[in-house]
Amino acid sequence: MAVDDLILGVLDNLSAEKLDKFKHKLSTRHKIGYGLIEKETNIAITGRIIENFTKKNAIARTADVLRAIGVNNEADELEEAYAGQRGAIASGTGGGDWRRSERGWDGSTGGSASEGSGSTQTEGQHFVEKHQLELIERVRMVESILDQLLHQKLIDGEQYEFIMDKTTTRDRMRRLLHDVISPGGRELKDALYRILEEKNPALMRDLKGK
Repeated sequence: MAVDDLILGVLDNLSAEKLDKFKHKLSTRHKIGYGLIEKETNIAITGRIIENFTKKNAIARTADVLRAIGVNNEADELEEAYAGQRGAIASGTGGGDWRRSERGWDGSTGGSASEGSGSTQTEGQHFVEKHQLELIERVRMVESILDQLLHQKLIDGEQYEFIMDKTTTRDRMRRLLHDVISPGGRELKDALYRILEEKNPALMRDLKGK
């Protein structure tokens, strides 16, 4: 399912009251004029979200606004649906030819970041996926990780600031994993794995022993 379909599905399921709150919060939080979206259809609002934030960031921004109005379950379901869809594509079960044009990766198993990283894959699941909950709970140097990813040009300044806007390290790590690493596929998972091995070897030894 396309990004716009996922967002549209959430908006269509909001009550009239919640939808109006969503419009207000979207306006104040992300500087989209309320007058522009007050009477627009959900399809048009979805289009504005994607136009303003790009498909790459639209899901994260929509979930952010949903949580701001207290619609947490819908926000979680939206992110999970998107992450599951991207995971299916990355594993080859989503069908079709796809490309990550930002870094020219065509989804093949060979090449660049995937080479020489066999230890990151266990029982068909990437290390980062397998230990996601523990990473959220135990990783504290999120800013240092973001610095490394930014230096390697694997994230941009907008993603950096979005994650650092979160008030706790747990929330920052959750957003990093859900909004950046998981959608980014094998390349970003391998990059995070290498950074953690360098920055927190004790944690990595403990997780590898499980």
